[in-house]
Amino acid sequence: MARTEIDVEQVSINGLDDPSGDAGIADGHKFQNNGNVLLRIDNDDAAPHTVTFQTQQELEGFAVEDHDVTIAAASTEWYGPFKDIFNVRSGADRGMVYIDYEDSEEEHLTVTVFRI
Repeated sequence: MARTEIDVEQVSINGLDDPSGDAGIADGHKFQNNGNVLLRIDNDDAAPHTVTFQTQQELEGFAVEDHDVTIAAASTEWYGPFKDIFNVRSGADRGMVYIDYEDSEEEHLTVTVFRI
């Protein structure tokens, strides 16, 4: 299977109904980033889980380490904005950010992407 794109919800002065989000999947997600994007991650499990945001840049020839975050048990956490260090540089996914989940634990997470 392939990485699945998450729709980005546009927040405006007119408001936005709270979207339900996308359940975590084994192959990970991707979303279109313009630098004004926030991510909400809900963990419905009694245990914490790790989510990885892949970095797509090198610094003087060295890869920049991916950014791992831990979502606390039974919590909702927010991340962003995402700078261009996370954007895929070329190809069909140019401008996308890749999200990876712990093996066999993704079903406990729901992800929603907002553009402000």
